[in-house]
Amino acid sequence: MRFIRAISREYPVATVAQLAEQLIRNQQAEGSSPSSGSGPRSVRSHRTGNWLRGERSPFAERYLPIGRYRYCVPKGRRAANQPPKGFSVNRGLGKGRHSLLEAFPGIEKLPAFAAIATKDPRGPARLALTEVEVVEADIWMYVAPSDPDEIGSMRSREGWKPVFSGEKDVVVVGHDHIAESPEILLYLDILHELCHVTQRHRGMHLWAEGYSYVDRPTEIEAYQFVIEEARRLGATTPFLQEYLKVEWVSDEDYQRLLEKMGLPGT
Repeated sequence: MRFIRAISREYPVATVAQLAEQLIRNQQAEGSSPSSGSGPRSVRSHRTGNWLRGERSPFAERYLPIGRYRYCVPKGRRAANQPPKGFSVNRGLGKGRHSLLEAFPGIEKLPAFAAIATKDPRGPARLALTEVEVVEADIWMYVAPSDPDEIGSMRSREGWKPVFSGEKDVVVVGHDHIAESPEILLYLDILHELCHVTQRHRGMHLWAEGYSYVDRPTEIEAYQFVIEEARRLGATTPFLQEYLKVEWVSDEDYQRLLEKMGLPGT
């Protein structure tokens, strides 16, 4: 990544793309891949993706004009892990409360949204009224609890100051996540949270006590939906394994989650 950051100031856009492609070929020939730092890298490393596998290229997103080189893959080749056509993200969304359709224009027209809405007793129109609150905190996404009583003992979790939504359905998202993360991550994340919104409409408790994160029925159902959707889109097994690797679960729980999703352990 440091390589692209440096040359993007010195070469025209087309040259940057060509040099990036040459770097990929050279690294693959040497049996290695470029790294932005030491240690293992994950799709869930904040706001980054593995551009060698065709995920959204962070440097292309930030340094190359949108619409010209959206993905750093050879021309004519489909990237391996992409959201469906028709999914878009409002990258310029400021902090505060917004409508779902302002944050993700056109999401209500996608088949995955319709599939989630079929399980919602209040129907697709109500699901589309979900709001999105962008916050400064370095977080992914979560459904805002209506009040402190809804999250029970989690109120005492150190450092967590959740947004409370009252009577509304609100998905809370970190500003940097929506501004910079690969679109495929945002696509799967918002679908996951919309699953939770419909679960709450069906009377399910999103923060039911007595379960670990990877055993909670609401999480299993939401993850099963997005993993199935990702597979439908042709997502690779390594991508799915890394997507499920979140920082708040132990390695043992992570391996159990992989098993529950029908994925090989790592």
